[in-house]
Amino acid sequence: MTTKTNSDTNTQGVLIDNQRLSTQRLSTKGVIYVVYDATGTNKFYNECNYSIQTLKQHNPNLPVTVFSDIKINSDLIENNVIIPREKVSLRCKTNYMYQSPYDKTLFLDTDTYINHNLDDMFEILDKYDMALAHDFSRKRNYVAAAIPEYNKLPYAFSEFNTGVFLYKKCDATKKFFELWDHYFNKYRHIMPYDQPSARISFWESGAKIHTLPLEYNRRSKQNRLKSKRQKDDGKVGPEHLKTRIYHNHGLVNRTAEQFDNEFHYV
Repeated sequence: MTTKTNSDTNTQGVLIDNQRLSTQRLSTKGVIYVVYDATGTNKFYNECNYSIQTLKQHNPNLPVTVFSDIKINSDLIENNVIIPREKVSLRCKTNYMYQSPYDKTLFLDTDTYINHNLDDMFEILDKYDMALAHDFSRKRNYVAAAIPEYNKLPYAFSEFNTGVFLYKKCDATKKFFELWDHYFNKYRHIMPYDQPSARISFWESGAKIHTLPLEYNRRSKQNRLKSKRQKDDGKVGPEHLKTRIYHNHGLVNRTAEQFDNEFHYV
């Protein structure tokens, strides 16, 4: 497949499980996806292809690399790296994200819809090592009870949503991914999701993290209601998402209960 080139390119190859990603003139910035057929229905392949279509509508010159367990035929994909079937798992993205062929990478989950040009995101990496948006999960009680490294972190250090993850190649980012792989595998038998282990790794890596505004990772009403149900069920604790500080004119002589619904988004 012919790769698009521009003035911001370099020549490189990436070794993935004894397989070398085709050495081409790849842009120093690009987007990656990690996808495999977890359901037997092609759901995630279809999601991935649709996400890429929306990405290219607004970012036609942004190259895409897909790590997958089968070959994906698409003119919108510049590189397709095959993951051996024996190495795929529910959260295998932790194994492959740092293998990105780009110096500046935007990782996207397959269930994303891109609605705008994203060039400005990559400028963040001139100052920061990585950038993500906060998740609705801040510090979950049931996770804290099972993972001591997670429990000792302050509530104010929220989980980040790792489905939209901007990062650059540097020592701090490499350390983060090594820690993430370590903690994810250490606790995967009790916590199969990757965000709790990522939270620990963000804290311990020392990486410079920029928090992306909400519009760069807009979550659905369904996700917001899921967080509320977890709070109502006692899984995350009564203090989870409880407002710490209200900020608005007109608060004098009013109680939190009086304007709670006005401020709460969950």
